[in-house]
Amino acid sequence: MGPLIYLNNARLYPLSLGLYAFLSREGIKWNLLSAAALVITAPIIVIFFLAQQQFIEGITMTGIKG
Repeated sequence: MGPLIYLNNARLYPLSLGLYAFLSREGIKWNLLSAAALVITAPIIVIFFLAQQQFIEGITMTGIKG
């Protein structure tokens, strides 16, 4: 709930807080909440799989000395 203290404009809220606001406005409709959560997390997962090789190379390079 920290973002509620610092942000005055609803457009600047993080996605997780927007998801919480969606939940409280609509009540507990699990099908709509699950769909909104999927829309929020799907782009992050796609970006991870597209950039997975760079992530793994970065992790392996940190363990090499010299």
